[in-house]
Amino acid sequence: MAIHGGGIEPGTSEVAKELADRFSASYYLFEGIKSTNNGVLHITSENFDEPIARGMAQQSMSVMTIHGYSGSQPIVYVGGKNQLYKELVKQSLRKHGFTVRDAPSDIAGTSEQNIVNDNLLKAGVQLELTAELRKSFFVNHDWSRNNRMNVTPLFHTFITSLQEASSSYQAFLYFQVH
Repeated sequence: MAIHGGGIEPGTSEVAKELADRFSASYYLFEGIKSTNNGVLHITSENFDEPIARGMAQQSMSVMTIHGYSGSQPIVYVGGKNQLYKELVKQSLRKHGFTVRDAPSDIAGTSEQNIVNDNLLKAGVQLELTAELRKSFFVNHDWSRNNRMNVTPLFHTFITSLQEASSSYQAFLYFQVH
């Protein structure tokens, strides 16, 4: 899910959609499409109550949300309540050369009201991608609406990392049930 997609937190929609496409998973995008000032559309994850999104989350075993964060260094901050899934994501991202940190408390994604944790396991993974990292996903560091279809090899490496972690997590869940 990218609940701050489009012009709200540029680059988050592209990550969520590409991962879902590669993984044949459901996804949800809430995208700011105004010509300017999309930040006014930002609703906190705890207060994001759009019925389709909440319904999708509540019917899912676990949820991964993709968010944007400030920062001039390319860093992925990993939060959420799903400890195993978080560890798999961190390991895979590090293996592929990304700088990964535990999310600070203000973006930790641990609230029970946060949409990322409003799923069957009551635990998801919240990724906060710095502005510098998201810009590096697009040709010429240009994350403008007209250039967001022009992704870099780093974008594909990032998606591959998340795909590997998600596949490992899915396999774990499968063997827990069978």
